[in-house]
Amino acid sequence: APESPEAGITPFGVVLEQYEKDRENDVRGGRLREATFDGYVQHLRRLQPLGAEEVELVDGVYRLRHYIKDRGRFIVSKFETKEEAEKLRDDTNLAAASNDPLYYDKLNALKAPVQNLKWEFIQKVLDHIDRSQGTRKNHFVTFNNIINWAIKKGYLYKTQKDMLAHAKPAKGVKKKIEIPEEESVKQFIEVSDEFWKPFWMIAASTGARLGELTALAWRNVHLNRGIIYIEEATTRSGKIAPPKTGNAYRELPIGEKIINALSRLPRDGDLVFPCPEFGPAYWQYNQHGKTCYMPPRRLRQPGEERPMKTEEVYRIGMKRVLREHDIEWKGRIHALRHLAASRMIDLNWNIKTIQMRLGHENAVTTLDIYGHLMQRKDFQQEAKELGEGLF
Repeated sequence: APESPEAGITPFGVVLEQYEKDRENDVRGGRLREATFDGYVQHLRRLQPLGAEEVELVDGVYRLRHYIKDRGRFIVSKFETKEEAEKLRDDTNLAAASNDPLYYDKLNALKAPVQNLKWEFIQKVLDHIDRSQGTRKNHFVTFNNIINWAIKKGYLYKTQKDMLAHAKPAKGVKKKIEIPEEESVKQFIEVSDEFWKPFWMIAASTGARLGELTALAWRNVHLNRGIIYIEEATTRSGKIAPPKTGNAYRELPIGEKIINALSRLPRDGDLVFPCPEFGPAYWQYNQHGKTCYMPPRRLRQPGEERPMKTEEVYRIGMKRVLREHDIEWKGRIHALRHLAASRMIDLNWNIKTIQMRLGHENAVTTLDIYGHLMQRKDFQQEAKELGEGLF
């Protein structure tokens, strides 16, 4: 039972804050990977109204993270004065009710006692996540972990451990892997500039994860030996941390063409592929064609070195090139990892080697994701054998 009768009336929002702080302490103590913590934070944000977060002062600049409905995601705005940032925060929160259909439900749930948390509210939150059932299930696991943690901390009774059970998402249809055509990938690499060319070459040939490439340091690139060593990855929040699993620490072979492409890159920092100072200029389009010319936008401060985030890689490295050259493409950046895996399978590599190259925790994971591609190779022979003698 809770330590005191008053513990159960602690607002749910306060419990969430304490849970996040506890997980931060786990990261400091080495009990939790920072990448995993970032995933938890993303899940917790789903329970918050889609307004603006608190204004922060970072390197002399006032930063504000707020939700943009047209883009469907959070962005960070920067201001020279606190007054400007606070004004945007107030305006954003005023408009948040129309941007987030669950705005008032979330506000009420955060203010209500944790003991009054309803599974119907959690179910609504999960239903409004525009992602796969697997992603919703991952969110549910985190929400359920909060309840178990609240019991251990004395906020709830042990009998309340199943209070969210009815909100558990149904098992969804397994998502089909999207793999771009090899000709499309070849064309895409050819038309990319000197900075991006080796980035896509490594991704398509080794299956390295996006976060592993954005965190790749020159000290882990050995051109004379033809290998790169993976020991770090960029998290969702843009920090460089240890990779997802122990097996993600690995050496990857790179061919002569990649070696030559890497040798032409400047070495004026620690990262091989740091975030550029400016994004490229581009045209905005609608159904009628070009509408507006957008000049280069500053992505980082002069002299600052930081890794690129996922959306930045897609927006400035992939999307623009695909559109300008009218290249047909399936999936997004992660599709290059699937392409590399499918080529390994076509080359008859054994499952253990493929697992090691991709950095999966075990071969079961590799089989679960790519097992159907291995079966696909023998489809024609199987069809012939099954019909032999029948017709």
